[in-house]
Amino acid sequence: MALEEYTLDNGLRVIVERRRASTVGLAAAVAAGSYSDPRGLEGLAHLVEHMLFQTNERYTSEEIDSGVELAGGSANAVTTREYVVVHMEAVPGSLPKLANILESMISSRLVVEEELEREKRVLASEIEGYRADDRAWIARLAAQAALGPEAGRPIEGYRDAVARATPADLERFKERHYNASNTVVAVAGSFTG
Repeated sequence: MALEEYTLDNGLRVIVERRRASTVGLAAAVAAGSYSDPRGLEGLAHLVEHMLFQTNERYTSEEIDSGVELAGGSANAVTTREYVVVHMEAVPGSLPKLANILESMISSRLVVEEELEREKRVLASEIEGYRADDRAWIARLAAQAALGPEAGRPIEGYRDAVARATPADLERFKERHYNASNTVVAVAGSFTG
């Protein structure tokens, strides 16, 4: 099963693997991980990842959840130092619906203030959990000592920096990083088209 790779006119790379499977997987990787966080807003990439699942110009957060669920699927995301990856899996016939939802998540610039404040609280709790993990903290200190201060910056960010983030900060971050030439989409499984 060979991989097919396409580059669209707008710079978006698409990688396809057609294979026999009971599901289809769809993922978008945006080169906007924690290394892209502006100084003083450490954790912004992670906050944006959380906000991808919130209301956008086409779907409410509930419609995103139910759209994926009704497709017999699941969705999640992860922030690394280099990327934010959103991945979905569902029954094969649902690929067009999943692709529409994913595109709206990535391209949206809308930030609903109440949803942002809720996600800031979620991240504050995550950050406290990471700080309480002694092994993770020691590993972070070792990375910082070996590779420099940037390597020791926490992917999840700092509580006070995340609390400072404004809707305008998120909009600017997405405008700068969430574009076709900075994104790779992958599709794998049983599907036509």
